[in-house]
Amino acid sequence: MAGPDSAVFREQAVTGPTVVLADDHGVARERVRALLARTGVTVVAETGIGQEAVREVLRCRPDVLLIDPRSGERDGFEAIAESGRSAPGTAGLVLTDAEDRGSVRAAFRAGARGYLLKPVKPDQLGQAIISVARGSAVFDASVTRYVTALFAGPPERLSRLTARQREVLALVAEGLPNGAIARRLRLTPKTVRNHVSAVLAGLGVPDRAQAIVLARDAGFATGSCAEPGP
Repeated sequence: MAGPDSAVFREQAVTGPTVVLADDHGVARERVRALLARTGVTVVAETGIGQEAVREVLRCRPDVLLIDPRSGERDGFEAIAESGRSAPGTAGLVLTDAEDRGSVRAAFRAGARGYLLKPVKPDQLGQAIISVARGSAVFDASVTRYVTALFAGPPERLSRLTARQREVLALVAEGLPNGAIARRLRLTPKTVRNHVSAVLAGLGVPDRAQAIVLARDAGFATGSCAEPGP
């Protein structure tokens, strides 16, 4: 059942990529919905962020979760990550007015495939939704320097990793042992070990310590006093 802050569009004909629109502010959702009405995108539900957004993604299985995580801070980024884990066919696309490095980093660490800044033109938004639904990554020109810091330079090797492997790497870089990572991501310890092994192979490094150096140089984590675990 949709939450109290959700709206569902059951009678709308699907003509293009399907979207769950998530924002804690109703007025903001109305503005974005008006933009999408001028594209070939179909809004199948709109909702607040956090667990409400995750529920709607699981119920509707849209092509894209279009979300402004800024309004709910951590809840919004967690919604992107959880939706990606629970509905891997749904791409996360951020549409926000936050262009700071921390927000960009948090979005991509959560698994978002795109990051756009408000205000945005209808054709730009529509094309971005189509692109991320097809598996491409899109980002606003204004945040290019932050995206470059995440994925270029020595960490260009990070581009070889899957979204899940990058998520595991970020937690490794924070000093979390495999058991803690497994609990955080709701995976088995064996699955985490396999992901860590794949990360080391993808980065071309022999051990966890060197992976942490690469990840921190790329801004994947702020650092931790914890010692790397097994």
